Amino acid sequence: FYLFPDVSDFLSPNGVRTSLDFADGLLRDEHVVTTAGEAFDAPGYVRLSYANSMERLREGATRLIRFARTLTP
Repeated sequence: FYLFPDVSDFLSPNGVRTSLDFADGLLRDEHVVTTAGEAFDAPGYVRLSYANSMERLREGATRLIRFARTLTP
């Protein structure tokens, strides 16, 4: 019940540099908990659990997308 989406397109040398930075920013700004890929020898990825209700998954996805949009030019 885990997903490992690739977030490397949202990383940059002048902003969010690692998937750990991405996970920290997502938690800080949108209150969505993920685990950085570095914990699984998978830099550039985050681990998401989908063991939740559809309503909460939709809300989490909306928040994740909103955060990711702040990182794109």
